Amino acid sequence: INIGRIYDKTGNIPLALEFYHKSLKVEEETGNEEGQAFAYNNIAFIYDNLGDTSRALKFYNQSLQLRLKIKDDLCSLSWSTILRKISKIYKFYDSHDITNKIMKIDYDQQLYI
Repeated sequence: INIGRIYDKTGNIPLALEFYHKSLKVEEETGNEEGQAFAYNNIAFIYDNLGDTSRALKFYNQSLQLRLKIKDDLCSLSWSTILRKISKIYKFYDSHDITNKIMKIDYDQQLYI
């Protein structure tokens, strides 16, 4: 994740995405759900900044689902950040009347924030 952040901060978005995806693969192989959640969130953030909201929502949702599963104090802060980013995307699309073009989020789970 750190190498991806360096590329992200220096504006090399393609390499940042490449390293975030590599990090995600390692976290999945080792079963580190917290690391996976961070990787999903970093990937989502890049797609969000690029204006690719469909992909951003996909990765924000994956990060959120892991955060809900982990349920620790740090995760509750992350939930609010992720939900704020998701709501920003929905607010933008609602104001442009094209909500049918973006993914719907299943919030059947109860959030304890």
